Amino acid sequence: MTRRTRRGKVAAGIMAAILSVTMGLSTMSFNLSGAVAFAETGAETSETEVEAVSQEDTEPDDDAGSGKTDAATGGLSSEDDEEGADEKKAAFSDEDEKKDASLEATTQEAAKEETIEETEESKEAGEEAKEAEEETGEEAEEETVKEALKTKAVLGAVKAAAVSDRSFDDSKTDVWDFGAENLGDAYNNRLDVATLNSFNANSNIEPGSTGVSVGDFSIDGGDFSFNAAGKTSHRIRTTNTEVTRYDEKSLVADDGTSLSGYLYSNIKASTDVYLSVACQADDTMTYYVSSNGTESTLVFENESDSTDKASDVFNLGSGKAKKMVFYPAATSKYKLYSIEEKLVVARVYREHAKYSVLSGSVSGFDGTGSFDIVFTNTKNGNEVKATVSDGNYSAVLAQGFEYKMSLEGADEYIITSDSAVSISGDTTMDVAVSAVELVSVKGNLEFVYGAGMPEGFEKKP
Repeated sequence: MTRRTRRGKVAAGIMAAILSVTMGLSTMSFNLSGAVAFAETGAETSETEVEAVSQEDTEPDDDAGSGKTDAATGGLSSEDDEEGADEKKAAFSDEDEKKDASLEATTQEAAKEETIEETEESKEAGEEAKEAEEETGEEAEEETVKEALKTKAVLGAVKAAAVSDRSFDDSKTDVWDFGAENLGDAYNNRLDVATLNSFNANSNIEPGSTGVSVGDFSIDGGDFSFNAAGKTSHRIRTTNTEVTRYDEKSLVADDGTSLSGYLYSNIKASTDVYLSVACQADDTMTYYVSSNGTESTLVFENESDSTDKASDVFNLGSGKAKKMVFYPAATSKYKLYSIEEKLVVARVYREHAKYSVLSGSVSGFDGTGSFDIVFTNTKNGNEVKATVSDGNYSAVLAQGFEYKMSLEGADEYIITSDSAVSISGDTTMDVAVSAVELVSVKGNLEFVYGAGMPEGFEKKP
């Protein structure tokens, strides 16, 4: 089939009309300025060839618009008499009207034909497009699905990244609540609905859906994270319907606190399943914990030093929660795990210590040189040493903690004033010491070999 370009077909119709009129004018020539060339393209013509033809269609024909009259075609000459000229002019005028009418009718017919051809061409193009769509429909649909999933995955990654770029007021207590409870402006509420929903790795799931499990998650640059031991079957259980969750559950703590949600690990007695929080020395960490119904020993352990740890036992049964408080001694990440049950945590508080200065004078020392007053935090064992110089000392201590005082470098002296202190702001306290008489003691230590044997002692043969 031969197919014309649109511009070529219009030109063809108009030019045909012009030629039919021109060929009938045997006694007169016309000056046809602005004539349009036309072209037809075969069925096998490429897109590049069609485009070239279309561009050529805009160029004027070399023979058009010359502005000349040819005497050989019967043009008027100065030798014709005036009367004959008038008659010919009248005849030509009638003929012009007829030709103009014929030209207009022919042009209208060409335009009508063009409209019909365009309609047929559009119909053919539509049929071809439909055939192409049917042939590639399945592939296109599959590609569309892939692109949609890819976009959702990217949006999921962006969503997760968004909650990691946050800042908080360090003077406030941080709280992570697995029911997305907002405890007010006095706290940094760090688990809102959007953050909890970002723990769901499947971006196709509608926020607030149920029956959804979770795996590892980490927010704020690893400040708070959950190690899932490679499993994705753990659960967030909450009555907050805006949260993407496994089901709707809540707890009541031993101190009466209502907890609208909790993290429920689905692996029992694994040290590889734990919550991790970045702590500073002298922080106070508070957890509301539960279990799957049986007794659970919770261990709070320094991830960098396994000897730095503490533990507490939950034994309140199902549906209940217990408040547990731990005191990190070092600036490090600490993890919480259960050694015999499933880890269940509803809420976590992290309170950074505030510090003040304790200072004063020291009396009763008659020795030479300097010595230290040692302040030992009774909660976490941290020690702060203040050197006594010229009868004065100064120490920076965490507010709200009790410290026991002792001397170092002055073995023959003891503190005779109050040896315990707790401060809530800058405080002045004088310390009194006195000398003691030292005596030498000799003897043998005897132990029954077995349990309770001091480290470093061996049984004699």
